[in-house]
Amino acid sequence: MNVREEYENYMDTYFPNINPFPFYVNKKSAWIRFELGIPGEWRISETNYLNTAYQKAKTLFDEIHSPNDEIFLLIVDYTVFNKRYKKTRIFDRYIKEKSLKRRLQIVESSCPDPDFDEERFTYSYIIKCKVSELYYLKLLRDLSYVDFMKQPPVNQSCFIINTNTSTIFHMYDDRGLDLLANHNDTIKHIYQKYSSWILDYDRKEIDEDFVMGLHGIEEEDAERNERIEKDEKLLLELEKKDIVLELPHKPIHMFEVVKEQVRNLLSHLNSMGYATLEDHSDVNSDSKLITCMKPCQLYQHQVSIQSRLMALIGKKYEAKYKGWSI
Repeated sequence: MNVREEYENYMDTYFPNINPFPFYVNKKSAWIRFELGIPGEWRISETNYLNTAYQKAKTLFDEIHSPNDEIFLLIVDYTVFNKRYKKTRIFDRYIKEKSLKRRLQIVESSCPDPDFDEERFTYSYIIKCKVSELYYLKLLRDLSYVDFMKQPPVNQSCFIINTNTSTIFHMYDDRGLDLLANHNDTIKHIYQKYSSWILDYDRKEIDEDFVMGLHGIEEEDAERNERIEKDEKLLLELEKKDIVLELPHKPIHMFEVVKEQVRNLLSHLNSMGYATLEDHSDVNSDSKLITCMKPCQLYQHQVSIQSRLMALIGKKYEAKYKGWSI
């Protein structure tokens, strides 16, 4: 049995909802999406931004993989239209034992592109090795270079399928990575331990999948529309003050919460990566003022993602979400 056949058999058995060539998810899988780089920080310090992305990716990789784990390294090259097979140097750069390349399998496939009246070719390169036979630190570093004109970048999609842990590790670039598994229980400990790194855009959906966090908490349509309208007004006011929206800012979110729920509210916010502050000025009051913050760019969708999560947390802990300011 060659590597391609081993890979297809493995995917059919453990990930039947994923198309092996070209790789894409047909149905919902156990999944977590992590944010790596801090949004907008690269405009202040590209070095710090890339180091943060790399350190997070390394931590997550080490948490999931052991040196003796067997992996399939799948590289998918989405070529330009009508472009035929081309070599990739990824296996020269990141596979320690060059003899392993003799087992390399290359699969050509095509699929229609909805934006063009043509088929798009993909080339999938698949090899099997152990984690210890992969220069994975170099690979993670180079995956973060795609948008930064640094050499050597990895311009193809890279999937590391661990047959020991039944997980798929996909760092798509400096912004984030996806972790897939064949069951939620396989990666539940990762979800809990690294909750603060989960991408806020997908956090609600991920919480629903794990039946934790903000599971079951929803906004009414009127509540959502009112919140978004307030966000828009605040952003318009900030634009008039010549604030650079692309830079990382820390919107300060405010809650009024009954004393009995203060600890729970703070704990939940901290688990999501938000820095919190408790107002101790009025010790006799039945409620407390809680503020929290987390970096984001001041684009409408990014701010509204945060404000939506804050509104849902307010509902969960019987707190009044009072909005945000800069």
